Amino acid sequence: LTAAGVAAVAVVGACVLGLAGSEVAALRRLAPFAGSVDGSRLETVRRSVDLEAPVAVGWEVVSDHELYGRLAPNLRAVHLLSDEGAIHGKRRCVARSGESWTESCDVFLDDRRYEVNVDTSDYPYPLASMDAVFRVDEIDGQHCRASAVFHYERRPTLRGALLAAGMPTAFAVIMRRITNGWAKEAEQRTVRA
Repeated sequence: LTAAGVAAVAVVGACVLGLAGSEVAALRRLAPFAGSVDGSRLETVRRSVDLEAPVAVGWEVVSDHELYGRLAPNLRAVHLLSDEGAIHGKRRCVARSGESWTESCDVFLDDRRYEVNVDTSDYPYPLASMDAVFRVDEIDGQHCRASAVFHYERRPTLRGALLAAGMPTAFAVIMRRITNGWAKEAEQRTVRA
């Protein structure tokens, strides 16, 4: 080989070595999620916000399904399928992409909390299960804390593993927008009352 040929082989070899190194690094980043290819994992995401509103107003805001649909950046709308004004029953969520799914809502009025169970049979994301608990706790007569806890289990597929890699970041953004929206809406409703 000529000097130019040796240089070309060296450059190609360096490129191949660099690509291999990138692949190894990517696989290492996915290693915590590799178990999802063989089995699934239950994940939990929590977020709370203190509201400058009495607990009754906080509950009104947190249990407002249509408001939730406007605040969640991944949703276009949430339609209550039960009696108008009911907090419990079924609701239909419509994603920005146009896909939709059904969720059941069970209310526990004594604790000012409700649970949502997602029907993942028509869910557009690779999750085997998903549920959430929304609640409002009184801090004092003019302040309360609104919180949401999501539990989800990804499908044991490569797509599920890839989703799991981005889910904590995506959920953080979604939940920050929802809870900040709750705080703003609660403050506005308190002023109007």
